[in-house]
Amino acid sequence: NTPDEKLSDFYVERKTWRWIIFPWNYTEDVISLMKKMLEKYEKVHHNEIQSKMDERFDIKLDNKSINELLEEAVRRNKIKKHDDGEHWTKI
Repeated sequence: NTPDEKLSDFYVERKTWRWIIFPWNYTEDVISLMKKMLEKYEKVHHNEIQSKMDERFDIKLDNKSINELLEEAVRRNKIKKHDDGEHWTKI
């Protein structure tokens, strides 16, 4: 070994990233993930949110939950509803 080479004392297996949502923190966590999803797009149509959350985070949400979470996110000033009432964006 040369002085520039470094040998690790241990190695770990790389795992897939996971987000654990605890029941007592469901609303806050899902709103955070929605905001993270919206960072990737300028604006997202209401009907696309369900598929994008599933695609990006493997989270399945029904329409009622999506509506409630979006309204709560607006109330918390995390996301914005566009004037057309059908598109959403991150604040």
